[in-house]
Parts: sequence; structure tokens; C-alpha cells
Amino acid sequence: MNRSTERLYERVRAIRARVAMQRWEIRQRGHAAGSWFALERLFALSRRAWILSAQDTETLVAAGYEPDPAGLAFEQPRKIFLIRPEEIPSLDGAREISLCSSAELLLAPAIALVPFAPRSASSLRAR
Repeated sequence: MNRSTERLYERVRAIRARVAMQRWEIRQRGHAAGSWFALERLFALSRRAWILSAQDTETLVAAGYEPDPAGLAFEQPRKIFLIRPEEIPSLDGAREISLCSSAELLLAPAIALVPFAPRSASSLRAR
């Protein structure tokens, strides 16, 4: 084989590897049953986020807040709470984090989000 043929074969191998990876990603999204979409939507509709300590999570649960089902759908469930801005001062161990795709945000076991505008007044009320 000459050098140009070898380069063509290398390009074909690279293309096939990318296609295999895309197929795998698409298959994983299908298995997720919309979980990633629900999580992305939740983040997109929020203006601020805090990583919560275990004590803060207990405080919110005691106040009647329930974690959003989007976070609970994952293996290693994430407790994601939608709260009002007035609730933030009562969370002593909360640490604000940027709402951008990062390992810190996606791997946090508990997060509090403040949405831009609640869907309804009851959606943020303690249940």
C-alpha cells in the first residue's frame, strides 16, 4: 500500500469510530427515557443554583420540599429542589455554583435551584 491509501484507510477507521460512538450515545439517550432532557430543561429554566450539604437537604425536606423527579431518575439519584430566593439564607451549608455544564454541578448529590419564574405558585410551595 502506498502512503495516500494508508491515509484513506486511517480516515475511514476514524469515521467508523466516531459513528460507533454516536450510535452508542444515541442508544444511551434512548435508555435514559428522557431523563437528560428533563434535567437540562430544569437547569435551563433556573437562574441560580446552590450545592447543598446533607444538613441543608434535611432542612428542606423538613420544611416540606420534595426533590424534583428529574434528579431522582438517575442511578445515583440527585436531590434537586426548586426553592424561592427567600429560602436561601436559611441554608447554612449551601454554596452557590455557576449554572454551566460541569462535573461539580452534575455530580452533586443535592442541589437547590431558583427558577426564573415559577410555573405556578404551588410549584414552589412546600408540599
